[in-house]
Amino acid sequence: MKYQTAKRLITLDISTMTLEQVQRHRVRLLDAWRESQAQYGFSQAVRDVFYRVIIDSGAQGFIPRDLLLTD
Repeated sequence: MKYQTAKRLITLDISTMTLEQVQRHRVRLLDAWRESQAQYGFSQAVRDVFYRVIIDSGAQGFIPRDLLLTD
């Protein structure tokens, strides 16, 4: 799942959805949340733009693109 898809998921109004649609929506939200926490690996999260690689002489690693989405 890409970052833009995850951002779109959190803006959808579930009050207009059927119970089955809400259940599917919940599964997709959980999948987006897991990916935003890099539970599928940092290389996957970087490919899907949830994380950025830190390029600095004093630091090395990854940083989340959107802290609110990760929380």
